[in-house]
Formats: sequence, C-alpha cells, structure tokens
Amino acid sequence: MRFVLMSSVAASVLLAGCNAEEDKTNRPPPKDPAAVVAATVETVAMKNAGDAADDPAIWIDAADPSRSVIIGTNKKAGLGVYGLDGAELSFRADGRMNNVDIRQNVVLGGRSFDVVVASNRTAKTLDVYKFDGATRTLAPLLQAATAFPDPYGICLYHSAKTGVLYAFMNDSNGTLGQWMISSTDGVKVKADFLRSFMVGEKDSQAEGCAADDRQGLLFVAEEDVGLYAYDAEDLSKARVVIDTVAGGHFTADAEGVAVVYEGEAGGYIMASSQGSNSYNVYDRTAPFAFRGAFVIKDGTASNGAPIDGVEDTDGIDVTSAPLGPAFPGGVFIAQDGANFEGPEKKRALQNFKLVPWPVIREALKLPAPMAEAAPPAAPQ
Repeated sequence: MRFVLMSSVAASVLLAGCNAEEDKTNRPPPKDPAAVVAATVETVAMKNAGDAADDPAIWIDAADPSRSVIIGTNKKAGLGVYGLDGAELSFRADGRMNNVDIRQNVVLGGRSFDVVVASNRTAKTLDVYKFDGATRTLAPLLQAATAFPDPYGICLYHSAKTGVLYAFMNDSNGTLGQWMISSTDGVKVKADFLRSFMVGEKDSQAEGCAADDRQGLLFVAEEDVGLYAYDAEDLSKARVVIDTVAGGHFTADAEGVAVVYEGEAGGYIMASSQGSNSYNVYDRTAPFAFRGAFVIKDGTASNGAPIDGVEDTDGIDVTSAPLGPAFPGGVFIAQDGANFEGPEKKRALQNFKLVPWPVIREALKLPAPMAEAAPPAAPQ
C-alpha cells in the first residue's frame, strides 16, 4: 500500500556558546528564496514554560466572523480558546494535548455538531469535544482509549462522498491510525478504531497531518523524510510523494500541515519546514507544484506594539474565509517555538502568531484566487 523513502537526516549545527533555545533562531536559511511576512496579532503566552504550545485550529462563526476563534494546544496542560485579538477566552486543563483539529456542521445521529478532536498524551486517548459557538467553549463528548503509547499528531477527514467523519492519529513511533466518529442518537458519540499502518520505518516520526475533504486526500508529514498524499477514501492505494527533505524543499523537520481552499479547485497545501524556520506552499491539486516558501519576521500590531518573528514551528492552520475587520481575507496561524516580547526582545513563553492570508498570497505572488463557492453539503 506504500513505499518507503530512504531518509538522509541532515546533521544539526550547534553554534558555540548557544543553548538549545537560541538555536531555534539560528538555523540554516530555507533551501529556496523565501518571501518575508509579519504577524499582525499574537495570542497571549502559554502559562507553562518550555515547549508548550503546539497546534492551532480555526473555528469560524458564520453569523459574525469577527467572533471566530483559535483553538490551540498546550501540550503540558490542555486546550485553550483564543479570540482573533489573541486574548484567551477559555481553557480546559484536560491533559497534555498535542494536536487539535475541527470540522463544523457535522451531522452525527441526526444532530449537527462542530466537532473538535485532540490527541491526549496524558491519558493516551483520542478526545472528542463539541464546540459551543455561543459561549466559545469546549464541551467534552468522548475520551476514547487508544493502544498508542504516545498519541501525537491528529487530524479530521469529513467525507464528501459518505458524510462519515474520520480521525487520523499519529503515534510518535510513526504509526498512523484511523477511527470513525459516529453517533446513533445524536447524544452519545463513539470512536471506532478501523486500522493502522506505518508511515515510514519503525521509530520514524510522523506528526503533522491535514485532510482535503473536497478531494478526498490525506496529507501526512514524516518529519525527517517528507510530505505525502494518501487517498483518504482508499488507503490501500499507493501514496504520492509531494516533497522531501533529501533533495527537496524541506529542512527537517517537516512538521505542521494545513489546507486552504480557494474556489472550486484552487487553494494550497502549507507545511512547516521547521529546520529552516520557514513554510512551504504547494498547489492542493496534483501534481502539487511547489509555489514557494516564506518566513515570518518581526512586525507591528495594529496598536503599534512590536510582534517578534516566528521560529521552530510545529502546528499551523489557515483559512481564506473572511474573518471580520481584522482578517477580511482570512488568516494563517503558526505556533511560535521561540517567542520574545517587547522592543528589548525579552525571552517569553510560547504562543501563536496570526498573519493575514492575503499578505502571504501577495508576498509569494500567487495567482489571483477564483471566487469561492460554498462547499457541497455533506450527505445526510
């Protein structure tokens, strides 16, 4: 069902006199000329020191897009909900949540849900929540036990063909598992394990993943090797290699993955090239042409406050949907693994940075997007 790429892991370069935190800001440049953008908003810092922030997901308020939120993982403590101004709105201390994803308007047992899933490394579970748009809080629906020693990356796939909702979870040893999320009564939700397989060789880590519901594709990043596309409807089919570390555009690790839709067939796959503190952009349709790379450097918020650049990114998310006055053309969100505060660049706890999506489009000179059509309604 797959083939394995032999990886050549680049040796890390440690600068004399620098600690591990400083190395995040002194990595090799991207392999390609990189456009430069800046964040206009940052979330409040994590309450936990060290490597805490990891993965964001975007919930869109259809009635009032300016009320849309970011759901972000704190892999030392739980899940936070942040407004588009960066303020923390709510927090659930449910364990070491590594990655998170969301699908809105999913029909389960005759009821519509905005479903959030997270990988819980404390309980070793797949945690399912309902997002309450009125209160902008998370309500737990299910904590499903897994056989994974270390639940890692997670993403959702909502089949446009069948209406079925699936969760894909990576274990930190390179195993990828699939669960079907369903309900018979619209109250009690269950997650049925379907299958698992290895993304790469044993102990080769895969974390970042994202699904293209419209095309029926699953994108998975194997950290030291590259980025793949799987047929999400038929995982027995041979996967496609989109890009690689050895000879390609990534500098290990290949980390967070996200999909942005534009028009019926337009849009892009975005992936974090963590080892070069940059992000790669590819067409979301085959043959997944590489469109360029960008970096996030120091910028200024609308209130004049400085916002530092972004390094060592794990998770990302992106949407082209209008999100009110602050982000009328959509937003790209990146975890910042080396956060600094103020003009004096004082070391701070990790957080998430928000960059207007049109700024990235313009910096990369991407073709003008076609008019966005409403996605097809999921089968009932």
